[in-house]
Amino acid sequence: MIMVAVKGATVADMEVVTVARKYYLLFGTFAIALLFAGCSFSNLSSDTDRDGVANFKDVCKATPVGAQVDKQGCALDSDFDGVIDLYDKCPGSTASELVNQDGCTKATL
Repeated sequence: MIMVAVKGATVADMEVVTVARKYYLLFGTFAIALLFAGCSFSNLSSDTDRDGVANFKDVCKATPVGAQVDKQGCALDSDFDGVIDLYDKCPGSTASELVNQDGCTKATL
């Protein structure tokens, strides 16, 4: 084993290099790239908000349970009124109409 001292390196830096070396021996350079990007094999498939989109691709990290989502993990708003479909009680409104928290206009109330 070759040891190299790097000015300013911390113990944590050395631990990352040690872990990266172990992954390299098992999986090759791809694993090192993931480790230095702040990823690990365990969090590549994790989905904290359980919306079906893995955390590393999820733009909206706290999607409400039961909401349908797009490829980025964001809740759908089919009528673009600012109220996601899960909570939208008046799904036919348009983006130009003012709606309340239920997605309804004054005319539909």
